[in-house]
Amino acid sequence: MAGAVAIILVISTSVTSSAQESTPTNAKVTFSPLNDSGVDGSARLITKGDGTIVEIWADGAIGDHPTHIHQGSCDDLDPNPEFPLTNVQLRTAGLTGTSETTIDVPLVELLDEPHLILIHKSADDIGSYYACGDIVAGKLSAAEQRLNGSNDPLPGTGAGIAGNPSPMALGGVLVAAFASLAAAILLFLLDRRSFSRPSWRRYTTR
Repeated sequence: MAGAVAIILVISTSVTSSAQESTPTNAKVTFSPLNDSGVDGSARLITKGDGTIVEIWADGAIGDHPTHIHQGSCDDLDPNPEFPLTNVQLRTAGLTGTSETTIDVPLVELLDEPHLILIHKSADDIGSYYACGDIVAGKLSAAEQRLNGSNDPLPGTGAGIAGNPSPMALGGVLVAAFASLAAAILLFLLDRRSFSRPSWRRYTTR
């Protein structure tokens, strides 16, 4: 009986852990300059309900720079943008250009296949690339956070942003609930079986 309970607990814990690990809530980007632009920086992506918040910090080039999410990697990118982002605007050389956009696509879809963020020179010269960074799962490290032009930690990097649960998150909850229900049913059946066993007495005849 104790062995069965231990097995059930191990199965339930494994299922719950797998469901949680399969739903990433944070991703990051470290930009590298292209075409001698001198532009670098970082970005973070955070799950928000069924969408994703994209926040970008970039230094190195004054101007209004169109920015998009593309398929592929920086080494082999698709030139056709998949998701437009708010332009990175840098008015003064001493400041950090920023951009924040909420896109209607779950973060897990951006990580299932290679994606990148591309910063362009300008709307008039959209074919010239200023910086590129691959989107990878995880949170910005302390060193990567300093690329945003500030030594202060980025706000909210600990737990993401609350919102409506994504389909992947709901699926994980349902799987965990099903595992718990199955464990409870099995325990009930084992208890019932133990109580239903007849107790036999041995009688001797004289």
